[in-house]
Amino acid sequence: MYKILEDTIEYLLTSRTFRYSVELGVGTGKIGAVLKRHTNYLVGVDQDKLRLQMAAEQSFYDELIISDLGTFNIPSQCDSIFLFDVIEHLPLDEGAILLRKFLNMNFIMLSTPSEFFYFAHNNHESLWNLDSLSMFGFNKFWLVEEPTSFLYGKKILAIKNSSD
Repeated sequence: MYKILEDTIEYLLTSRTFRYSVELGVGTGKIGAVLKRHTNYLVGVDQDKLRLQMAAEQSFYDELIISDLGTFNIPSQCDSIFLFDVIEHLPLDEGAILLRKFLNMNFIMLSTPSEFFYFAHNNHESLWNLDSLSMFGFNKFWLVEEPTSFLYGKKILAIKNSSD
């Protein structure tokens, strides 16, 4: 993840503080520093044990859990969910099932490429757009240009915020 996206996330979370946040698909934990500044308790979830070990080295997460995202149960005290560069790695139907699990959540933020080209597929299995994300309650969108935008298009940064 690039600093441009991190800075945009930081800006959008300004003046927000969550009690209990879950980042799904934490990867190596690079965005944890930004999220930790805006939450009292940060949980990172990933199915890759090696990536979780790398995330643990970042020391931003209060708890790291190895789990398949589709079977992970969001704790009842959770008031925010984050998914950065995750949803495109799932088949469209699995991504839809995952997002449906969060329909009652007050705050969700995710990022996903706006397009990708066959030579830069990078294990992407689905392509999401503003219309498809709107069907799951996302109501604010930004297009963020990154150094990899020539491969994946601009990054969609989407927020579902029930309090807006």
